[in-house]
Amino acid sequence: MKKIIRHFSDLKTKQKVKRIVALCLVLFAVISWIVCANNSYIAEFIYARRLFVYLATPFTFITSLFPISFMEWGIALSPVVLIVLIVLLILSLKKGYKLNKRNGLHKNLLEDFYVLVIIAAVFLNMYVLFCGVNYNRYDLAENLSYDTSVTYTTDDLKELCTYLATKANEAKENVTNDENNLMYFDCTFDELAKSGMENMLALSESYDCFKYIPCKPKSMFFSKIMSYAGFTGMYCCFTLEANINTDVCEFVIPYTICHELAHTSGYIDEDEANFVSFLACIDSDNPYYVYSGYVEALVYCHNELANQSKSAAYEVSDIMSDAVWADLLDQIEYNEEIEESETARKVEEAATAANDSYLKSTGQEAGVASYDLVVELLLMWYYQTVN
Repeated sequence: MKKIIRHFSDLKTKQKVKRIVALCLVLFAVISWIVCANNSYIAEFIYARRLFVYLATPFTFITSLFPISFMEWGIALSPVVLIVLIVLLILSLKKGYKLNKRNGLHKNLLEDFYVLVIIAAVFLNMYVLFCGVNYNRYDLAENLSYDTSVTYTTDDLKELCTYLATKANEAKENVTNDENNLMYFDCTFDELAKSGMENMLALSESYDCFKYIPCKPKSMFFSKIMSYAGFTGMYCCFTLEANINTDVCEFVIPYTICHELAHTSGYIDEDEANFVSFLACIDSDNPYYVYSGYVEALVYCHNELANQSKSAAYEVSDIMSDAVWADLLDQIEYNEEIEESETARKVEEAATAANDSYLKSTGQEAGVASYDLVVELLLMWYYQTVN
């Protein structure tokens, strides 16, 4: 009898500690979010440029030691983990029931509940600290002192597209190409990833608003599935990894690497991550990044130009070299091949809808169209710093 009483006394103390820990974790996440959501100065200068760097660096250092993607394998093994957790829960409840048929089940159920709350609170804090707060920092255009009041015309966009097409044509001549004029790498993915990290470091040395956080990009084992879902890369705030789809056409990969590294460095909005990637790529010493940066920016701008004036878009298309078109047509064929499968189309539609809802929930009102908003930043960059 004394043993049972002592057990429940200890159990009560443990439950009290767990309740306090769970409450503190939840309150910390909520307060952090509220404070930064209502004060962009704190989000930018105190958190994103200082605290975030100190908090994220140890995590990226640890995850970068391993070649596998923890996010990828975590998702793949999640059904197994779920089954194990259910079995453990059942065993825990059974143990409590045997100890005391009247109170044991209830006590053990509460204990397991508090454990689940603590785990959920930890994940909530990781989301807030490594993703959520950075949504509230100053707009990148403001950080770069761009004049956002200027309105750009279709002719302005056409001039930018012409500039990007010319640069892409020049950059294409500096990369290795096969007999079909398709770009291919003469280096390993690890070497390419290292160049991407060096690009981000160089960018941080040129702009105060960019803070370099060492993070090794990872090639995803299930890259084909990523293509089915419509993703070329993915940042995971719970593992702080830059995950790269390496099944796509190779000219897309360098730009994707810098895009995901922009996320790991604190730029979460998709249009801003695209622009950070562009800046990192075009100033790179690696010709693959230079070409990838110019051609990906060209695609975004050319698509927008086609929406505004098809005739102007056709004129820019004529400027693009056959070698550049070879890569773009190869990507179109790749996408069509992926979409041939009815299952793949449904997977992509579901993934796109989920991503669209998530982006809108974070304040990116354009949803998946947020990626295309990089055109505005490119126009500001071209007319306020280049032309």
